[in-house]
Amino acid sequence: MALYNKIYNVFANVRATVFQLQLERHTNLPTSIPDLEELCQGENGRVDFAGKLYEKDGQVCWSFGKHKGELVSETRDYANWVLGSDFPSDTKKHIRRILEAVEA
Repeated sequence: MALYNKIYNVFANVRATVFQLQLERHTNLPTSIPDLEELCQGENGRVDFAGKLYEKDGQVCWSFGKHKGELVSETRDYANWVLGSDFPSDTKKHIRRILEAVEA
């Protein structure tokens, strides 16, 4: 476990260093976390940590794949495919909640 933690810390340090260098090189980028998030996400709010889902007009939509821009609640087959595939548990949690609300 100690080796895993060391490796994880190395990767985290590399990502942080690359990010810092990008901010230094591209001086027109915002420097606050909320402003950077808005730049990366645009006008739509991210729903899950991985950014696979976003909220638009109070509805949750897909941000990737063949149903990009479509409502999760209206693409049940695709949602079930995501639930059975290798996606983050946080993403799956949100999809389950949406499907449960549709069934209710």
